This record gives sequence, C-alpha cells and structure tokens, in this order.
Amino acid sequence: MTVATVILLGVAATAAAQEGGSSSRTQAREHYEAGAAAFEASDYPTALRELEESYRLFPSLRTLYSIGLCQQALFDYPAALLSLREYLREGGEEIAPEVRVQVEAAIVEMARDMGRIEVVVDIAGAAVTIDGRTRGTTPLAEPVDVGPGEHAVEVRREGYRPIADHVSVAVGGSVVFRATMESEAPVAARLRIESGEVLGEAFVDGRSVGLTPVAVEVASGPHEVRVMAEGYGVGLRSVELAGGDDELVAFVLEPLAASGTGSGTLGEEGEVSATEDGASSLWWLWTAIGVVVVGGGLTAGVLLGMPEGIPAYDLRGRVP
Repeated sequence: MTVATVILLGVAATAAAQEGGSSSRTQAREHYEAGAAAFEASDYPTALRELEESYRLFPSLRTLYSIGLCQQALFDYPAALLSLREYLREGGEEIAPEVRVQVEAAIVEMARDMGRIEVVVDIAGAAVTIDGRTRGTTPLAEPVDVGPGEHAVEVRREGYRPIADHVSVAVGGSVVFRATMESEAPVAARLRIESGEVLGEAFVDGRSVGLTPVAVEVASGPHEVRVMAEGYGVGLRSVELAGGDDELVAFVLEPLAASGTGSGTLGEEGEVSATEDGASSLWWLWTAIGVVVVGGGLTAGVLLGMPEGIPAYDLRGRVP
C-alpha cells in the first residue's frame, strides 16, 4: 500500500467520522468512501469519478486533496497540479505540516516533467481554455502547467471576437500566449417606414432618412421614428430593436383640415401653422371659440352674425 493510499484512506475515515447531518453531506460521504475503496483497488478512473461527485455534493479540502492524488495516479499532471495547488492555497494553516511537505514534494516532482503556458490578454474577464479545459478568467494568477507537446489555447469574452491558436511546449519549457481582443461589430437591425399613399419625410432619432417608403439599417436598441408630411399630422412612434430584427413601422397620417380655403403646413418641430388667407383658415380656432361660448349660453352664430352697431355681449351676458 502506497503512502498516498494510506493518507487517502485516513482522510476517508476522518470524513466518515466528521461529516454528517444533511442529505447532501451524507451522499458526499458515501461517494468519498466508494472513491477511497476504488483508489485502494487501483481503479483510478472510478475513484476519480466518485471523488468528483463527492466534491460536487459537498466541497471540502480533504476531497480536493484526494482528487489531486487520484489525478496524479492517472498521470493527468496538469489537473493534479491544479488541484493540489488549490488545496495548499485554500487550506493554509489548516493543513498539517507533514501533509503540506508531501504535497509540495509531489508538485515539484510532477512539474519537472511539465511545460508552462503563460496567457497574456489585453482585457480582463476573458475565459481561457487549454485543450478544452477551463483554466480561469484573465488575468490568470499564474502560468498554466501542461504536458510537453502541442496544445490548443482559446480565449473568449462576450462582445469580442474569440481567439484560438496552437502552441508547442517542451519539457521544462515556458511559452507566452499573447492575445489582443477585438470588439465584435454590432449586428444591425432593419427598419422599414411607410405612410400609405401619403408621401412623407421619415426621421429616425431626429435624423432624416428619406421619403417614405424607406428602409434603413440601425443599431440595436431603442429608436424614435417620426414621419412628417405637409398638410398632415405628425406620425410618431418608439421602437425597441434587437440585432437582426426586420421591423415595419407603418403610419396612417391624418389630414389637418377636411375642408376650407386655408391649408395647414408643418413647422420646423412638427408644429401646425395656418396660412394667412382669411378667417376661414382658422376654422379650428373658431370651432374652439364656438364651444366655449355655447358653454356660456350664447352661440357662435350670434357673435359672428351680429349686425354692425349693436353692442356685443360679453361672456357674462352683460352689455359693456
């Protein structure tokens, strides 16, 4: 029986004595004991599978340490170095001196047959994978241990173009993998603007984009769409677009006046103004006055048709 097996079984006994209570901890203990038994029988793949399940159910330092020993037995030195270094880092003063010495010696022995890849990326928060295994996010705390030979390195972050390449590492060698991330071009959305049979000028976010019907490409996000046509009310609508959307915004513009000798025009900010060609062009104003006067007990006809020379009543019904 190897020293590693003795330590592993000793840890298993400690785990069985100390871990208990919740269902997840009970299941974790069962998987741990199964892993320890498989390790003693030199069935390292089964041992690793059981130990990793135990760690998933209930993470603990003793399980992490045992996983590292199992990975070492499988000659997966990169994974073993990762697990054992994490064990030393997280365990700190809790680790018994004799165990720390043995773990450090194992790390030195394995690292002797390894190479290292230092990943340097110009932005933080990018995910780094080597040979399909996640190694953390940038900036990495230390170079990544790998076996000698060729390795696939990939760097990804949302909003940036992924970078992938291969590097070769010799035993005891070190390679620097440098990556400069480029922003992905935002995916545009298509906006189609129509106003029926009325020819109007279309605006998107205050910028003229031509006469309707018209189609334009815009960035994803919120946009204000406006259509203006002489003699018609302003069409206004807000839309929210995602990249790749193809959105139709159709307006039905209402005429400003149905009859009369005057004609309405649209001012600079979509304000309605009237031409100066007589009182009939102010039909909307007289209509409003007529409504108010009727509310006071008179009619618009009385005011507009009153013979010249007869004093007009004010809104309180008194002669001035």
